[in-house]
Amino acid sequence: MLKVFGRRGRIAVLALLLAFASAALVGCEDVPADASKAAFCQAGERFSALQDVPFSEGQAAIKALAEVGTPTDIDKPAREGFVELVARMEDSDDAAEFLRKSQSLSAAESEHRTALTVYIQLTCLLANASTADFCVAGKEFAANRNGAFEDRKAALEALVKVGAPPDISPAARLGLIELVDRMNSATSNEQLDELTRTTSPDEREHLVALDAFIKRACT
Repeated sequence: MLKVFGRRGRIAVLALLLAFASAALVGCEDVPADASKAAFCQAGERFSALQDVPFSEGQAAIKALAEVGTPTDIDKPAREGFVELVARMEDSDDAAEFLRKSQSLSAAESEHRTALTVYIQLTCLLANASTADFCVAGKEFAANRNGAFEDRKAALEALVKVGAPPDISPAARLGLIELVDRMNSATSNEQLDELTRTTSPDEREHLVALDAFIKRACT
């Protein structure tokens, strides 16, 4: 996921990635599993509205979010990603420690994190933008394709905040989500380019679908 914790222990929460954690809830059995999708998404949106608050305030807001829990239709890997993120936050004394733990995940934890990201995106985001707004943000992102990493990341964040039109295909939507996940995992253009070069065949198909959708919708 995109780094939700910025420098000096402050939180820079990005709307495309709802970070879920708690200072009090531990273990799968303690996280509710019967939240409505509306409550799940609304709680995440309230948390994502936080900007540059101290770590302790972020923990308080995250606790309220985690207490909402997950909807009944969340898949097992995504649910595990949620619970693991809760545990990482609880076990961290500050933002720097949380970030270190988030950057040293096991292979299974990384898969769970990606599954959670995908579930959040498919459930709460990328579904109701106008085509015109999507294309404006998409063109801005494309214009930064060869720019500085921070500019590329900011343009992608702006695109995800806009979302995608309702008629985007599932494969194209996954292409956008996977692009976000690669950006989340990188800290430089070099790392991002390497991650892009090593995508799986399915991911490449999703990226092709995304490119095709953009060309059809925006040209």
